[in-house]
Order: sequence, then structure tokens, then C-alpha cells
Amino acid sequence: MKIVHMSDSHLGFHKYNRVDDNDSNLIEERIYSSFNQTIDKIVELKPDVVVHSGDVFHHTRPGVRSLYVFKQGLEKISNAGIPAIIISGNHDIPRTRATISPFIIYEGIKNIHIAYKGKYERFDVGNWTFHCIPFCADPNDNKFEFSKIERSGRDVLIMHGMLKSFWDNRLDTVGEYELDDDSFLKSYFDYIALGHLHGQHRVNGNTWYCGSVEYFNFKDSLQEKGILFVDLERKEFEQIRICQEKYWIDCPPIDCREFNSEDMIAAISDQCNQNGLKDKILKINLINVNRDVYRGIYNGVNHAKLRELKSLALSLEITPTYDEERKNDMKINRNNLQKEFVKFIQQQILNISVSTAVKEKAIAYGADVMNGVISTRNAEDLNVSE
Repeated sequence: MKIVHMSDSHLGFHKYNRVDDNDSNLIEERIYSSFNQTIDKIVELKPDVVVHSGDVFHHTRPGVRSLYVFKQGLEKISNAGIPAIIISGNHDIPRTRATISPFIIYEGIKNIHIAYKGKYERFDVGNWTFHCIPFCADPNDNKFEFSKIERSGRDVLIMHGMLKSFWDNRLDTVGEYELDDDSFLKSYFDYIALGHLHGQHRVNGNTWYCGSVEYFNFKDSLQEKGILFVDLERKEFEQIRICQEKYWIDCPPIDCREFNSEDMIAAISDQCNQNGLKDKILKINLINVNRDVYRGIYNGVNHAKLRELKSLALSLEITPTYDEERKNDMKINRNNLQKEFVKFIQQQILNISVSTAVKEKAIAYGADVMNGVISTRNAEDLNVSE
């Protein structure tokens, strides 16, 4: 018996506001494309069974496009003569009793079995039994549903949730809670197919999180993605990647300790060029940042360059970490105040559409005001010392 284990498709997930020529969200379209590639790969592998361990959809009330893409995938698998067994995840279950599960519309498709009613169900394929425990809204229900299992001798368990031993990797999503490892990880199962964790992890000898096929955040970009091709008799597991390119990139930090605004823009631009921008989601991490210098990248020529970079990327996020301690420890040299004030004024008026002569007058006036303040403060200090 050979199975393909897939999970966490999250059809309908979208992020950022970038759209294609049809006004479709680019991220959402990429999720659909990766799902379709997965279905094509499954048909190519020709397993005896496909297992999907939950979170087919991203929203409890998926849109028409998500419902249709999933229907097309199921029909392609069914037409290839491959049975599929699917359970609902925490993203799939309705939030109220009045809401009908979207999975009801797929009932009746040949060789497609879906456990979505919040209770234990079993499906037999050949001489193998697949025990399904879909996501339960009440964590106490899991153990009760698990107690209904009657072993056949060739058993596969399919569940959705975060094991206690992996709790540090939790996703902080709706309905998430701990599953007690000892209660469900039994050696008598030939295989345990888990969903919810987006990275591929082998929990123990017979238990895997296969992870998601796609990336949904920067944390995901550090994890292996894909599907698992499992030979149950030989206990062999092959990890198969679908998305070959990592397009969510969390860049190494840039130390901005001695930077002015122009240096900061140049460093950001260099990092963008190194990683590429087209169809990429980049996170630029700035450390030891001076607040005034950082504000300067949103002025004049600097801001124009930043807008240009952002227009090329799917998304460009800039995350500064300010060097507040260093800023607070700096001793003020009053002899430099006038020079620093002039530099500040020059940066602030770059974008103002007035003549050079007017700008020079504004700078000179500001410098005179600052000079007067410094002279007054120095005189006050002198009187105090006397």
C-alpha cells in the first residue's frame, strides 16, 4: 500500500494587495497554482490512496473560487482511479451550528471520502483501514472519538492538531490547542498522518506532519515544504517538494549604527538586488537604527528610490530595531547643534517646491534661531556657575 500524504492547502488564503491583470490576488492565485501542481504530481505518482490531513480551506466560509478549485482537484484524482481520504481541520469547521460545512457539496464523488462532522469515521481501502478524527471544537472530544477505534491489523490514523511536544511551533490560529502525544501516538498504527504544522517533521518512527505545500509567512520560509510518498509495507518515506523556489525571504540584519539616510537606502537596495525582487516577498531587518536617520528614508530622493523598490516586489517590508540605549547615552555637544540643525532642515525641505534662494533663506533663518538659543543657554549656565 502506497499513499500520498498532503495537508494544509489553505485554499483562499490571500495577503497584500497586489493583483494580476484579472484583479485576482497574486498570493491567492499562487496558492491555487501550487495545489493544482500537487494534484498533477499525485496523478503522476499513482498511489493507492491520497490522504489530506486537514485545513483544505483557509476560511470557514470559502469563496466560490476555492470551492471550485478543490472540486476540480478531487475530480482529477477520482478520474485517475485514486481513492482520497480527507479530514477537516480547524480552518474548515463552521463556527456555528447554523452554518453548513462546505464539504457537503463533495459528497457523492466517486472514491472520495471526507470526515468533516466532528466525529470519528473509518474508511476501508483494500485490506487497509483509515481511522479519521477530524478537528474537534472541544479538545476533550478527541480522546472520546479516539476510543471508538477498533483496530483491523492494518491501520492508518489521520488527525489534525498540534502535538504537545511541538507546542513551541504553534501557529496561534483560531481553535488551536494541544494534543497529548501519549494519548494518540500509538505504535500499533502502521502510519499516523498529522496536519496543522506547516513544516515537514517526523514525530517518531510511524508519525509525520507532512506540512503544507505552500508558504504563508516568513516563518514558513525556513521550513521544508511538500508532500510525502509513503510505502506502508516497507516503512519508507519520500519527501517530495512542489514549490522549488522560496519567495518569502527574511533577510539577514543590516547594522545601521553609523548610517545616514542615504547609506540606509543604499544598503536596502543592495540587499534587494542580491535576493531579487520580482515576485518576491522580502523582509529587510535594520538594527541599531537612529530614528531621525530612519525617517530620512521617507523624504525626497530617498523616498522615491524606496517607492521604486517596493513597486518591483510582491511585497517589501522594512523592520527597524532602534538603538534607543545608544541614543540615550550620547552626550550632547552644543558646538555641533547648529551644524546638525542645518543638516536636519536641509533634509526636511528637499521635497518642497520652492526656489533655491528661498530654501537658503529658510536654512539661514533657522540657523540664526538655533544660534540664539545656544547663546542664551550658555549664558544661563555661566550665571549659574558663578
